[in-house]
Amino acid sequence: MSASHRPIVRIVGLGNIGFRHLQGLSRMADEIAIEGLDVDEAAVARAREEWQNIPSAQGRFSSPEEISSPADLTVLATSAAGREALLERHLDIGSRQFLLEKVVFTEPDAFGRAEQALEAVGAVAYVNTARRLWPLHRKIKAMADLAKAPVSLEVVGHNLGLACNGVHFIDLLHMVSGRGDISTTGAEISTPWASKRPGYYEVWGDVTFESGDSRLRLSVQPDGPERPSMRLKLGDREFVVDEASGMVTADGDVVADAGRAPYQSELSVEYARPMLARLPPALPSLSESAKAHAALFEAIRPAFEDAGLMNGQQIPIT
Repeated sequence: MSASHRPIVRIVGLGNIGFRHLQGLSRMADEIAIEGLDVDEAAVARAREEWQNIPSAQGRFSSPEEISSPADLTVLATSAAGREALLERHLDIGSRQFLLEKVVFTEPDAFGRAEQALEAVGAVAYVNTARRLWPLHRKIKAMADLAKAPVSLEVVGHNLGLACNGVHFIDLLHMVSGRGDISTTGAEISTPWASKRPGYYEVWGDVTFESGDSRLRLSVQPDGPERPSMRLKLGDREFVVDEASGMVTADGDVVADAGRAPYQSELSVEYARPMLARLPPALPSLSESAKAHAALFEAIRPAFEDAGLMNGQQIPIT
């Protein structure tokens, strides 16, 4: 079968997360053709070697400048800065389905502009806050639906990445509570410090978010536990959630066991299969995710303003 008869999945950005998507899509290697794009020649070479080692795999790997035709599914796995322009470029060449990594954009107003651009051409975009795909959190969602009670989540840790990963947990509150609107109700944020990615910053902090009568407390501190802890309260019942093992306990008794936390490379087919069938994946749309991002931005923006790190309206996080 020639590549033209297979749907094209294009991965833009072949760094760590893009490479994980590539590995995950290997489970569909006999069904799709891959296009991997990156400005880094070493990243392109590594991805090409990975894909060529898979039986029946078809694909091409190149610089982004070499692409001028649409893909059936486009994964934008670059850093946040410049992603809006990247989305616009791929819309211009006719691509109509997108998976966006988070943090999606660094400027709050970019969400509205991107939603309008997508709607104008009938395109769709979903955001890879992948905890929605974890069996553990699907079980917790089922527990919350059965309890029909307010949800309270508390997440405490050290190496969570409040700025770069906080939206994962805000989206989890959105998913478990079943409510769409999210607001920041309290925030104590540190002075931003340089992250491992040049030009981007991280923060420590303690933030609370509310969605209707449900609540999330997210605490990321330099002296926090290396192994994050999560507590869940449904009405009057309290549970301890171990994301690593996939277990939920109450008073020491196991009430749910979903198995270990999946890797991104094990989840990629869960968005790719439905999207290639023109069906929505179990991930938030860009408009849904915009609400989670807005709550995160509301919490951390004052710290970036006080530190003089804002570039216009852009918050330098990714």
